[in-house]
Amino acid sequence: MNTAGYFKRWLCAVAFFMGLTSFAAAAGGFPQPDICARSCWGARAPKWGMVYNANLNRAVIHHTANAHEFNTTSHAQSRANVRAIQNFHMDVNGWNDIAYNFLVDRLGNRFEGRFNSIGTWVRGGADTNNVNSASFTMMGYFHSPVNQSPPAVMRNAIYDLIAWKMPDGWSPYGGAFYNGKSNVGWLCGHRNIDATACPGDLYHNVYLTNNLWGGEARNAVWDRIQGTADPDIIIDNGTSGYTESGTWGTSNASGFYGTDSRWAAVFDTPQNNTATWTFNLAESGTYEVYAWWVSGSNRSPGAAYYVNHMNGQTLSRQNQQSNGGTWNLLGEFSFQAGTNTIVLESEESWNGGNPNAVISADAVGMTRTGPLVVDVIVDNTDSGFAASSNWFESTSVPGYYGDNYHARATASVSDAAVWTATLPQDGTYKVYARWTTGSNRATAAPYIVTTSDGDVTVPVNQQQNNGQWVELGTWYLFQGTAPRVRLSCWTSSGDFVIADAVRFVLQ
Repeated sequence: MNTAGYFKRWLCAVAFFMGLTSFAAAAGGFPQPDICARSCWGARAPKWGMVYNANLNRAVIHHTANAHEFNTTSHAQSRANVRAIQNFHMDVNGWNDIAYNFLVDRLGNRFEGRFNSIGTWVRGGADTNNVNSASFTMMGYFHSPVNQSPPAVMRNAIYDLIAWKMPDGWSPYGGAFYNGKSNVGWLCGHRNIDATACPGDLYHNVYLTNNLWGGEARNAVWDRIQGTADPDIIIDNGTSGYTESGTWGTSNASGFYGTDSRWAAVFDTPQNNTATWTFNLAESGTYEVYAWWVSGSNRSPGAAYYVNHMNGQTLSRQNQQSNGGTWNLLGEFSFQAGTNTIVLESEESWNGGNPNAVISADAVGMTRTGPLVVDVIVDNTDSGFAASSNWFESTSVPGYYGDNYHARATASVSDAAVWTATLPQDGTYKVYARWTTGSNRATAAPYIVTTSDGDVTVPVNQQQNNGQWVELGTWYLFQGTAPRVRLSCWTSSGDFVIADAVRFVLQ
């Protein structure tokens, strides 16, 4: 047993219990992760006013015990599931609002539950007590007879939420009296408070446990608070996935990850010294990318890391004279499943006026933070929009997207306005359009969507739904840059057709 670590955790728990009663910052300064707020998933307003906790000292983990919610395949489907949970809590159970403060799905998506949960200590309704506690809920059924098992991306998503939400000075270790029970953990499961199986044996017994000083959940949250959590996927120098070009040497300086680190001269003209970390990702998604280096006064103050991701290449400059021996965030990026690379280049790195400056190549890691989010909008003022001079710009009716919209008189010719969009991957997309309304608009404006199976014409009534995203339909579309939607003026209804913006959302 690590007695030093145990004693440190005990001191944190004792200090917290003895009087830390007012908090203003997340525990250890852990950053807020991506959260789909209530406006994102379409929440209803609460039935009546909310109750707020004076303090926040306990994180309670739940599951929804709904098997179908675990089987989600998209962000949109999970948003619908959260709406259904809220409807059940309010309309069937008669509660004020959805009970949970936060929810996560198996894809790693995070959702704000109860009203005002992101910005305040609003009291939830997920256990019998709910005083000075926050509820963090996994969508699924992690108990018999269903026996679903929460994947790592789901568990990590809930650990991120807890580490961010719980206030400064809080520790997940230890416990105290709560709801009539003598020793309920500061981080606990619903079953530790009430007579319930929640959050299920396949989560509680494996990852949380009744050991108030251990278990994956407490250790993972503590690592985040302390800033010592490792990325989920790590490639170290000298291991599979790491390659070099140019001239490199092994460093004997301390602070390396694994067994050693590598170095190369910043300027070695005409040679460019490169280190490449190649990740073979099992699934597409949004990932945080981290780098580990050995710092020193002779290191580059602007080491050039190139992150090659779904949307292109991003240069992330890092000062390797400091923050050595730890994980440093390069940024959050979208990656497709398969081969993806991060490259450190000497040629583009700065030497800071030191002709003997070097770059340090050690480990690079990635953590999946959520699914791949593709939401592409092409407005009539964007380069992807094209129309003849017969289409004129207008701002006469408010509700348009962006700066204005285009209009054209109806006629017995096509003369279509065209929206060209770049989609990053093949997939099923919901396609939307918006317009401004008026009594002179066409009631059957013909939108023509180019799908994988050919063109589909969708007539819409542009006298309705002013300034709203209106769904044209759902189709399988191919990746790449191509004309996606056309709006013809050939219709016998109304005097004008309106071309504003179109939208493509990957399902």
